Amino acid sequence: MPVVLSRRASFLALLPQVFIEHQRRVPGLESSTNSARQSDPAHVRTRPSAAEATRSRASLATSARTAPAGSSARQPRPPEASRRGAGTGSAAAALTVRRAAAGHLARLARAGVRGAAPEHWYAITALSDPGPAFAGDEQITISPSQVEAFTTCGLRWLLASAVGAQEGGPNEYSTMGKVVHAVAEMAGADDGISEVDVAERLDEIWNDLDFRSTWYSEKQREQATRMVDKFLAWHRDNPNEVVALEESFKVDLGRVVIKGRIDRAERDEQGRAVIIDIKTSTTAVPKDDLARHPQLGVYQYAVMLGAFERHGLIEPGGAKLVQVGKAAFTARAREQEQPPPGEDADPDWPKKLVEIVATGMAGEVFQARANDKCRTCPVRSCCPVHDEGGQVGD
Repeated sequence: MPVVLSRRASFLALLPQVFIEHQRRVPGLESSTNSARQSDPAHVRTRPSAAEATRSRASLATSARTAPAGSSARQPRPPEASRRGAGTGSAAAALTVRRAAAGHLARLARAGVRGAAPEHWYAITALSDPGPAFAGDEQITISPSQVEAFTTCGLRWLLASAVGAQEGGPNEYSTMGKVVHAVAEMAGADDGISEVDVAERLDEIWNDLDFRSTWYSEKQREQATRMVDKFLAWHRDNPNEVVALEESFKVDLGRVVIKGRIDRAERDEQGRAVIIDIKTSTTAVPKDDLARHPQLGVYQYAVMLGAFERHGLIEPGGAKLVQVGKAAFTARAREQEQPPPGEDADPDWPKKLVEIVATGMAGEVFQARANDKCRTCPVRSCCPVHDEGGQVGD
């Protein structure tokens, strides 16, 4: 089930790490904290539930606010604790830890340490702005790739695209994509390109890259060569006419603007536009998802809106993902095609998708959805649908 988060709550995903950052800076803090932990061996082994953690933070906040100015970092053990049975020792030790922590926080707050004062803790702080992400008169710019990202997980789109959390995988993956796209653009612009020309171009590009070791550079070069060979074989067998390469487009719909960049636009034998997106991905798109693949659908919608009218392309004839990475076949590229919207049961589905996504992006809450891309998500630790980010949903 998707988890819905408010915009501001999703920004504040990490509990202030006051003790970790300042443990060695404040006299007496490390020793007193360690002694409190040693009094309860279960303390380091037991992880409280989300509800318990929230209650503890609220209780700690109250204690920290009321701790007297001269409170000691090392609090005395309550007299009644010595009279309790062995079964209550853990609870008494937990109380000692909480009191010691409250004392530390009070001292740090008085010293002006950032994040120490309870009124700054995200879990008990009111939203600074409960309004929508965009003002009512503010223009919303979306791209085909952002539409796909938003429909996959609204929270990931918010934190990665709108807030600026790092998106994407390791640098070598994006580097490989740029290499293949550069050769693809070269091949599309010159039908007479030879294997020697391609090899020389690869050498030029490779000399400007830094893979930090010779053996890894050679390994990546071999992989790039295989990808390029697959693409060139596909390109030579492609019957369509190449019309545009690596071209940007923009369609202004008033409040919503669709802006993006295509790898190439082609004209089929019926004079229709076919948009090509070259992929170096490791996983192919499931067959059942192709008919309404968001990114391809928005490309075709842009054609319908006149984005490539200057090339005489006004009718969509489909869109394709050309897989040349691990998602390709062993010896050739894998072509994954989306039919024209006119062949769908609902020809207006791309238009409706853009409207739904634009409305969602301008909203006040964003859904976190578990999906097959969670494994590589850069904001997983801030996501309430996973254990790493469970505290965000408290």
